Order: sequence, then structure tokens, then C-alpha cells
Amino acid sequence: MADILYVDDDPVLRTAFSHEFGQHHHITSTATMAEAMEKLATTKFDLVVADELHVKGATGTDLADDMKRKLDATPMILLTGDFRMQPSFMQMHSAIKAIVHKPPNIADLKVTMDRVIAESLANEAKRVTDVDEAARKDIESLREQIARREFPDGVHTRRMVELIRVASPNDTLQDTPQATANRELLANKVAEIVEQNPSLKVVIEHYFSRIETHSPETYEHINNSTKLLTQVVAAKLMPPDNRGAGEYTVDAEKGAAVCIATMLHDYGKLYIPDDILHYPGLLEGANRTIMRNHVVYSTQMIEALGLPESLKDIEKIIATHHENLDGTGYPNGLNKGNREDMPYITHIHPIIDRFKAMTSVRSYRPHPMSLEKATVIMEDEANRGMISQKLLDLFLPLMWQFRGREYIAPAGKQNSIS
Repeated sequence: MADILYVDDDPVLRTAFSHEFGQHHHITSTATMAEAMEKLATTKFDLVVADELHVKGATGTDLADDMKRKLDATPMILLTGDFRMQPSFMQMHSAIKAIVHKPPNIADLKVTMDRVIAESLANEAKRVTDVDEAARKDIESLREQIARREFPDGVHTRRMVELIRVASPNDTLQDTPQATANRELLANKVAEIVEQNPSLKVVIEHYFSRIETHSPETYEHINNSTKLLTQVVAAKLMPPDNRGAGEYTVDAEKGAAVCIATMLHDYGKLYIPDDILHYPGLLEGANRTIMRNHVVYSTQMIEALGLPESLKDIEKIIATHHENLDGTGYPNGLNKGNREDMPYITHIHPIIDRFKAMTSVRSYRPHPMSLEKATVIMEDEANRGMISQKLLDLFLPLMWQFRGREYIAPAGKQNSIS
């Protein structure tokens, strides 16, 4: 059973279409292009059937153009009374997969609808497989490079180590002397870990030599997330300034693991096609599957390095960076009850990742979310058990300072830090 959007300004024809095909499909009908686009913006449809002459405000071909501009993958069947319209017309309008002349033969229309839907589903499945295969081949190539012991110079690695070591001159979040000393410890430990495990250098260099060109948005997110995470870990989770951190207290080695994982957590986005990675709206269907698989690819990459047991926290942080503590995340729906899969060390990164994503320009959000709104959303997520309330309470003041603002707790808020 497919979800089909039918566009026609004639209420009699809309009723007839629903009656004819509603027993086997979910039918949504609209009278105008504007209504159709509102539906497409919020709902995933398997097929659009549009009447070329009876869509008020625009023709069915205009609807197809709009869908194309929005990079929508929904296939379309165009109903037309223009017998001069040839199949070659479809080459100019990629969303149109078939042209059916009016009045349509119901049996023929059904066959055409079934064919277009089947072809669309097959194409979606193939795209998922193609992206999987591209990721597999590239990760295998990295594995072979490591096996040949072909280790790069490390220019990007040194840059990231310095980013951890020194806050930028215009940084509004100023370190205390102790936090500065802790950052030095973290930077030295990251450099030491990479030196002792040169396979990490291979991946860091491979990633940062490509991601800035492939996705400047991701490149900026990684740099800013690493910088902010380093600052909050150095200031709040490392002794002696770890009051209230409790089980989240980290030493230099564990803190360095979180820093390295933050550098590499979005590595899998190297394999996400540009039209999906920078899609300006809500992803659905196969496109959402492909986007979410970036976590899988990042995990496959880090697992391919064969890191020693002492560095397995890096793997776990990367593998769980879109998991929620209440089990509502992806890709595996883990929860904090899975102590082996989601130890305390994995709870740190998601808070920074969320905050940076919300308060930055993204392809799907042209204007950064306000600090107030991001705080309300994250407080709600903590109340629902999705993220750690204790970490949120520790981090929020510094996250506001990172944006040049002084944090004021909401009236009546009970701080979880004792």
C-alpha cells in the first residue's frame, strides 16, 4: 500500500480517484499546487499524480519543477489532455516518470502507477546500496594503506592538536589557569595517542583533507565542536575543577579519547551525497536512511583501525553519538541500561554536538537557533531522559559563554549538581 498525493481542482475527480484507488493505497488529494507543496513539505509520498490543466495557480509541470528545485525524490505521473506532449518532455522534468493522456483508462493508469512506484522503490534501495559500497571500498583502501604502513606527514593532526591546546584569540569563553593547564594535558595526550597509533593519523589526515571541500558546514561543525568540547571537559570534568562531575570525571587519557572521537564522529559524512547532506528540509525514506548511515560508516572506519583496548572508548563514543539515553536514538536504539555499549564516557559528546548543531547555520536551518530556544529544547530532552541532566547543568554556563552570553538559569530550576 503506497501513499499517493493527487492534485486536481475538480472535487468530483478527486472523489473519483480516491474511490478508485483508495482500497489499495492511502490517497491524499489537494486542489492547488500550494496545498500540494505544503503536503510534500511535511509528508513522505510514494507518488504524485497531478492534472496538468486543472491545478490552480500553476500547472502540473510547474509542480514538478518546484519538486526538482527542492531536490525531492517523489516520482510524478502527469495527466494531460495535450496529445502533443511526448515522453521526451520527461527529460526536462526529472520528477515526471510517466505521462498519461486523459481521459485515462483506469486499468492502464493502475499499471502505470504500480510500475512507477516499484521503480522508485528499487532506485531508492539501489542508492542506499551504492553509498554503502562506496564507503566500504574507501574504508578498505584506508585499511590497506595502514597495512602498508604508509603514514602521512600529519599537518591536519597538528592543527587539531593546537586547536585543543589553545583557544582562539577571539574566543569569548576564557579559560581559567587550571583549565588552560588541563587543555595542555589533553593536547599532549592526543598527540601521544596518535603518535603511538599512527593508523589514527591516517584517518585524521584523510578526513580533514577532504571534508572541508565536500562539506564546509561539517568542517566548521567539527572544528567548533572539538574546541567547545575541549573547553568544557578541561574546565568541568578534569581534576581539580571537577566539583559535581561525579561519575563523569575524566583523566587526561579519557578526555583525549573524547576529543579524538569528536574530531572523527562525522567521518561517515564523507560518503553522503551532497544533495542529501545539504538538503534544505526534512529527509525521508531512503535519503534519511543514507544520512543516518553516516554513523555506521564512521563506526566501520574506527573499527577498521584495530585500536587497542585502552582506546575502545573512541569507538563507543563514535558509534553512539546519535543514541539517546532513553533508547530513542539511532542507529541501534541503545539506552543507558546498556552500560557496556553506553558507558558514562559516551554521554558527554552528544550534549556538545546538539548544542553546536542547534546554534549554528545548517542547510536545513538558514538562521541559528537562539540560545534561549536551544536551552529550552535541551532542558526538555534532559527532563525526558534523552541526555544527562548533570552534564547539561555543568555545561550550559560555558556553552552560553562560548556564544558571548552570561547564562541565567530559568526561574525555579533545580540544579542537579551537588
